[in-house]
Amino acid sequence: MLKKFPALFVVLMAICFNCVAQDNGYPSLQIFKKLHPYDTDLFRVWTRIHELTTDFEITRPSHMTAIGHINVQHRKIYICGKSNYAVGYALKLTIKNSDTQSGLGPVNQDLDLNEDNMYGRQLIVGSITGDNIDGASDHYSLGAFEGYEKMDEPGWYRVEVWGNSHSDVCGTSIDGLIEVVPSEGITTYNQLIVRVEDQ
Repeated sequence: MLKKFPALFVVLMAICFNCVAQDNGYPSLQIFKKLHPYDTDLFRVWTRIHELTTDFEITRPSHMTAIGHINVQHRKIYICGKSNYAVGYALKLTIKNSDTQSGLGPVNQDLDLNEDNMYGRQLIVGSITGDNIDGASDHYSLGAFEGYEKMDEPGWYRVEVWGNSHSDVCGTSIDGLIEVVPSEGITTYNQLIVRVEDQ
């Protein structure tokens, strides 16, 4: 019968593959896109860019790849008689896992993240990036980031984007010199794309 109807064989094979790929209700490929439309100041401590947070569940060993970018701007804060000075910023990705989604904690919890206390998170190695805005006249900068993580344990995972800013203007530790540019709709500048697939 299958020899008479080769197309039927192809359809049956496709259905069978689809059943395997979606074992336990999760497809072999998951893709998530998040946008951040809000004005967010970046400080000397790491600040979570809230909307660029993605939760997902895996039931089999998987690969995770994250890419994205944010648009930041010099705030031109008047300090020590200056409003035109260099400001640097950095971005990084973290990952956290738990047996349940609730175990990951509140999505938009504000935390003072530092090397001594990551609140159960791990740095996605290789994801730290950064740049400088030379002065107020340069104004904008586009910060791109990317990261990869191999995940062997089933469960829930959370990928987050963090940013900070720094400057040696006046030799002081001044906070909030850079902000994420607010934008929405088709002009949204800030996004995170996460791709999860079976190993």
